[in-house]
Amino acid sequence: MGYNTLKPNQLIFSSRKNELLQMSGVNQWMNQIIDKYRLKKITVHGWRHTCASLLFEAGSSLKEVQDRLGHNDVKTTKDIYTLVTEKAKSEAIQKLASYLNI
Repeated sequence: MGYNTLKPNQLIFSSRKNELLQMSGVNQWMNQIIDKYRLKKITVHGWRHTCASLLFEAGSSLKEVQDRLGHNDVKTTKDIYTLVTEKAKSEAIQKLASYLNI
């Protein structure tokens, strides 16, 4: 459409007029995909939580996740997104057992 997508302030997902998308449109698209492929229902915010959790599981630092999510304060990221996944719980036990030579 002629937009310079390399500009730092360019939106990744924009309307045809290069403006912010309305959430109702995004939710409608997502629900069409969910219905078509019979996927579990998840909200846009749910995808954000999933992304943050996967970043932590992949070993990303708190600061890296804060930057990815666009939070001004690392405390926000820590308080909201540092959910302990089952994989992380298991890894914590394995680390302790390894440290104790069990």
